[in-house]
Amino acid sequence: MVWSSHLRGQRSQVGGQRSGVEGRGHRRENEQWSTMPGRIKLTGAVRQVYKNLSPMMDPLNRRPTILIAEDYEDNRELLRLLLASANYCVHEATNGRDCLAMARENPPDLIMVDLSMPILDGWSLLEALKKDSKTACIPCVAVTAHGDTDRQRALEAGFNGYLSKPFRSFELFELVARLLPPAGVLGA
Repeated sequence: MVWSSHLRGQRSQVGGQRSGVEGRGHRRENEQWSTMPGRIKLTGAVRQVYKNLSPMMDPLNRRPTILIAEDYEDNRELLRLLLASANYCVHEATNGRDCLAMARENPPDLIMVDLSMPILDGWSLLEALKKDSKTACIPCVAVTAHGDTDRQRALEAGFNGYLSKPFRSFELFELVARLLPPAGVLGA
C-alpha cells in the first residue's frame, strides 16, 4: 500500500471479505480511481492491520513520532509546538518513569530527554532504554539547561545528540533532521 499527500490504497478480497481504503476524495477499486466525498474508511483486512499498529504512529501519513520527556510544562509545550509545526507527531511524558513505559509500549522514532527530571532522571532513563531490546535502537537527544558542561558526558553515555536550553528553533530542527528522515517520508 502506498501513502502520499493523497490517500491511496488497494482493495481486494481477503478471506472472502472485501478490504481496502477509502477517503480524502479518492477510492481505488479494481485498478480504477474514483472520486468520493467523506472521511477515510479502512475496511476488512486493511482495517485489522492498522488496528494493530502503534497508536504513537500516524498510520495515514506515517509522520515520525517524537516522545518528549520533560518535567517543566513550559519547556514541553515549546518543544511540542515547534515539532508539531514541522509535521512531527509528538507525545509527552512528565518524568523518566512515564517516558520509559510509553517508549516500551509504543516505541517512538526519537526521544527528547531532559537530563534533570524527577522519579527517573535522563541519565537513568537512557540506561534503561539502552538495556531494553525494544527501545535500544531509538535515538535519544539530551536536552538540558546545564549548558555545554554535560555535552561530552551525554554523548559518551550514548545520547545521539545534545540540545542546550535555551535553544534556537533552527538548532532543534537541524538536530532532529539529522536523526530522523523528513516528516511524511517514513514508510514510503
